Amino acid sequence: MIPSHFTFLDRLPRTPNGKVDRDALTAPDSWRQLASTDHASAGDPVAACLADLLGLQSLSADDDFFLAGGHSLTAVTAAARVSEQLGLHLPSHTLYVASTPRRLHHLAQWTRAGCDVDSFAAEEPAVEQHDLTGLQVSDPPPPTGPPQRILLTGATGYVGVHLLAELQRSTTARIICLVRASDRHCAEARVRDNLSRRHLPDDLAPDRVEFLPGDLATRRLGLNEEDFQNLAHGVDHIFHAAALVDQVAPASVLRGTNIDGTRTLIGLAAAGRLSWLHHISTMSVYWPRGHDTPQGITEQSATGPLDRLLNGYACTKLHAEHLAKSAAAVGVPVTIHRLGSVTGHTGHTSGDTNTFLYRDIIGCIQMGRTAALDYNLMFAPVDFATTALRALALNARRPGETYNITLPGSYRWSQLIERLAHHGYPLDVLPYGKWVAALHDDIAQHHSNALTPLLPLLSRRTPEGLFLTEDHYTPVPSSNHHTFQRFADLDIAPPPTGESVADACITDLRQRGKIPSPAPSSTTSPFADAALQKRENTTT
Repeated sequence: MIPSHFTFLDRLPRTPNGKVDRDALTAPDSWRQLASTDHASAGDPVAACLADLLGLQSLSADDDFFLAGGHSLTAVTAAARVSEQLGLHLPSHTLYVASTPRRLHHLAQWTRAGCDVDSFAAEEPAVEQHDLTGLQVSDPPPPTGPPQRILLTGATGYVGVHLLAELQRSTTARIICLVRASDRHCAEARVRDNLSRRHLPDDLAPDRVEFLPGDLATRRLGLNEEDFQNLAHGVDHIFHAAALVDQVAPASVLRGTNIDGTRTLIGLAAAGRLSWLHHISTMSVYWPRGHDTPQGITEQSATGPLDRLLNGYACTKLHAEHLAKSAAAVGVPVTIHRLGSVTGHTGHTSGDTNTFLYRDIIGCIQMGRTAALDYNLMFAPVDFATTALRALALNARRPGETYNITLPGSYRWSQLIERLAHHGYPLDVLPYGKWVAALHDDIAQHHSNALTPLLPLLSRRTPEGLFLTEDHYTPVPSSNHHTFQRFADLDIAPPPTGESVADACITDLRQRGKIPSPAPSSTTSPFADAALQKRENTTT
């Protein structure tokens, strides 16, 4: 989730025990002045309802909903309100198709003419050119030996902050954290607050960790030319863990950070002396149905195609991978590490409940139902993932090495549902279309389902009329032979089993109050019931 508004402070207020004092934070009165001075007419109900939802005085006809502070959760509410204002039944992902009042009025005319909302405008960009014209690659070879200075992006995110802890624990390098902030004090406060929220030790020694305010989405990371060049000459490894993650936003909203930011870091790695760039990607760059074979997905399997990927986030990550591979082809020392569904730390759990996986678990328990859609979860416990990342990256042998960091084989959604039943959370299994309809009803009645922000994605259809998620998912295994061979070479401990990860996720969610304690009831798995019924029907 992206905050609706940002306010920059010189430093965050703290309580006597060092925690962020949230009650002392700046009041948001000034946020009300963020709207454009080019106001829409007072008679435009669409602009008025969007402005009201965002807490702004007004919006102009061309003010973008997302740039004005909208995000995935408010977009669903906005679609419902715009539907009411226009007297139409618009889908929940409407704001991702038309994000300004003017375009919403055009969309209304389009739908009244009998045309489909999704045909109004394509959400994803065409395939870009991934050449790096003008990139100057230094002659000296990349550094070898133990790392001395590491640049880390994403330390305010879930994977990034665990990677920071891993790098501090297992290396003696000085770690520079690039953080979106107004100054070093704010950057440090954001990282320390993230460590606290993730139950990680806050032992950032000044001689080991420094904080650099900047922004991946801006030119030269928001640095002046001198500071950018000094950074390029001063680091020998770059771990790129930052990304703007939104499961329903179009690629155009995410490209600044996810694509352009990667391009800038490639330039940084190539400037001055060569630095290793370790690009952290996602298994979402694959279309599982395109690899429905016994072998499944391997490190060498084809990624994409763009028009079959699940969302704009996956498209931007695939674009970024293409840039990384192009850089490796011209001599920049780049490695690529694709993570599966990142789960909590196996020692103290605390998973990121904003991910697709956790929202799916919580939301299905809230409504007591799940879809008859089976797929490989591709678990990647965060401690296993960051240990593997660090070891693979710092022992890279050549540019272009690519690894898939997930549990081996296949652990399916149906198996997770069986574990939920075992823990006291049996779920009814519905055909996908009926489940989506039930989810719509549940959200309309209770307004609190964890899957609400994902409703636009879960409801989308392909041009052929299939639900996008049905077309996308199939339970193909992940055969990461090359990755696990390197694990053996580097003595990386094997990952836990899928069942133990599933049990840890469920226990974590219950202990943190994200799901209720189970009521005494049947623990029979509906997936098992369905399989038994199918066998009985076959034999009669």
